This record gives sequence, structure tokens and C-alpha cells, in this order.
Amino acid sequence: MDMENNNVVEAEVVNNEAVEVAGESKVLGIISLVCGILSIVCLVFAFCGGAIVSMILGAVGVVLAILQIKKNPNSKGLAIAGLITSIVGLVVAVPAFACSACIGCMTCAGSTSA
Repeated sequence: MDMENNNVVEAEVVNNEAVEVAGESKVLGIISLVCGILSIVCLVFAFCGGAIVSMILGAVGVVLAILQIKKNPNSKGLAIAGLITSIVGLVVAVPAFACSACIGCMTCAGSTSA
């Protein structure tokens, strides 16, 4: 074993399968999942700027999920969940933003006519 390598992954055998114990980081997957959930929650406030926040969180969640999947393909469960929730947040946020923009434009146009 090379002691200079700091990324050593220890494994222990459980039921004839190697289970990674240390050296595996799931941080990006967790952050991706949190961003995806928050992007869906922010859609409740779509007419108060929540759609913009939801689109940003969804995009960040998608990027982080893809990075986690490419970085560590063995621990991609949370990353896939984050990817799905982030995509759902993005797909719903774009029309919500368009609707809130149209309503805002109609409200502005209606208030300026005399």
C-alpha cells in the first residue's frame, strides 16, 4: 500500500461484497439533493421572485449531481435523487417564471393606461 496517497479507500468485506468504509465523499450529492428540494419549495413563492431562486438552485443542483456522479460512480444514490429533484424544480420553475413575468407585464400595462 502506498502511504503517500491520501485518497486511500479502505474496504471491508460483508457478505462477499466489498463495502467502502472511508475515503468516499457524498457531500456533492447531499448538496445537490438539498438544492433540488429547495428549488421545489421555492416554487410556492413563484410570484415573489421564488421562480428565479428556484431556477438558480435547480441549475446548481444539476451541476453538483453530475459532478458527484462523475467523481465517484460508486456512491451516486444521493446524486441521482438530487439530479431528479433539481430537474423537476427547473422544469416547473421556467414556466412559473414565464407566467409571473406575463402577469407582471399585464399588471404594469393595465396600470399605465388612463
